[in-house]
Amino acid sequence: TGAGDVAEGCLIVDRTTELWFEAECAGIGESWNTGLHDDASNQAFAGALTGTQLIDAPSEADTDQIRFTFTVSEETDYTVWGRVLTALDEDNSFWVKMDDSEWTLWEDIPVDSYWHWDDVHGTNTADAVSYELTAGEHTLTVCLREDGALLDKILIANTGLTPEGYGGTAEACSIVGLNRVLREEGLQ
Repeated sequence: TGAGDVAEGCLIVDRTTELWFEAECAGIGESWNTGLHDDASNQAFAGALTGTQLIDAPSEADTDQIRFTFTVSEETDYTVWGRVLTALDEDNSFWVKMDDSEWTLWEDIPVDSYWHWDDVHGTNTADAVSYELTAGEHTLTVCLREDGALLDKILIANTGLTPEGYGGTAEACSIVGLNRVLREEGLQ
């Protein structure tokens, strides 16, 4: 018995990447609206303009998309999570793609009247989409689908983390209001 010999040619990946983004601070197209909400992580969110929907197919037009550009140093699989508010069955989906991949219909997001986290998963499956990324720059694109689905925050990670609450701090995004600061300090 024992562990045996040391395997040669194995690649050990540290998996330490967790990137947080506020939707309202990303590259937002004109078909999206930003709004304020006390329970949003930065007191702000993004959602499609009322009456603007792309049910049958995603759009390649910048006006219909939110883009998150980021850089990773670890070549491995990544999972994407969104903090969303999806209050109705008719308003609980987005189109999502990484770089030049095919679009994923991220639907059947659990309906809830509170902000909550959900992993990007395909139609009729609860399994999260796994994005195999190389080291370097990438772009996650979210295209509107239903006008009542609201997007607060994005997590792109290779650590297996299941986000909770407001999630981590998003870089390059200013604090919208005092309430967020007070919550972080435990004063509210």
